[in-house]
Amino acid sequence: MQLLLPIVLAANACSFAQAFTPPILTSTVHSSSGSSLVAPLHSSVKSDAERLLAKARALRESVKESEDELHSTLINKKATKDAATDKIISCLFPTAEDDGICALCDRLRKKRLASDTLVQVVGRLHE
Repeated sequence: MQLLLPIVLAANACSFAQAFTPPILTSTVHSSSGSSLVAPLHSSVKSDAERLLAKARALRESVKESEDELHSTLINKKATKDAATDKIISCLFPTAEDDGICALCDRLRKKRLASDTLVQVVGRLHE
């Protein structure tokens, strides 16, 4: 009686575990002599693998194109942002006039630039 309970539990656990295992890809092939042979389904497995490899290649190409597009978009955004910052710098620091710090302060007050823009200007000047 003491052995019966562990055996029943083990049998239930085995059947429960088998429910989550993949099916075995074998088929029964009958030879000319009438005996049955178990052989794997190589052709269907191979075609599935080839299909998945082709899909992986297509996805890789798609990702590469998306990365290239994103990279070019980021470069264009940075160039546009740098051009706008350079325009602000040229307005703040005109090359023809050397009128000193007071004139620079007046131009800054007149422009009323946001602090983020001023940080961008300083960063661009340091590049």
